[in-house]
Amino acid sequence: MSGSGSSGDESLLDIETDSDEDDVDWKAQLGEDTFRRLSVWLAENCIKHVALHQNRATHCLTNTGMLLRSWEQVCAEVRVAFSELPASFTDVEDCAEYEEGLADMFERYVFQGWMAIGRDDVREWVRKRSTDDALALARAHHTVAMADVDMTSCVVRLFGRAVTPQRLLEIVTRAASMRRGGRPSDITTMGFNMAAADDLLRHNFGN
Repeated sequence: MSGSGSSGDESLLDIETDSDEDDVDWKAQLGEDTFRRLSVWLAENCIKHVALHQNRATHCLTNTGMLLRSWEQVCAEVRVAFSELPASFTDVEDCAEYEEGLADMFERYVFQGWMAIGRDDVREWVRKRSTDDALALARAHHTVAMADVDMTSCVVRLFGRAVTPQRLLEIVTRAASMRRGGRPSDITTMGFNMAAADDLLRHNFGN
């Protein structure tokens, strides 16, 4: 009996090992040409869909219902543009709930920080930076632009300073939280902070 039990234990170990699948190589699974064209499509359309960019550059929250509806739209558009893809690859539930198929491919192979930025000019300023740096700069830009205090003097003091994107985000976040009085006024946001946010990234990082 002990021999039978030992054999059974080994079989269970084999089953458990087999169930732990390695990450899928989507380039091999989809074919190099389809993979390349789909990667370009996802990069170009990232900012249009919450499911893809997930407000990563703006600190805004995304709820489950919003993500599900967005994944439905993304999957529908991808199925139209790439009819050769297997149906399981664009299964909405797999994408939204389990981050498999299209969602897995996008996160592991395609997404870069600059893709989550809404403004064309800001995207270009950070395009060549790593995902972490690009997102830190995007969040710093958003923090300055939407602050409810005038950020002009803070931004001017930062001109020319050799700070990392992460350190820059820390500085402007602290400055913006000094005096928080609710929603920023249009005069502060439109008249001062949006221009200051642009100047900060263009002057320090837009090369």
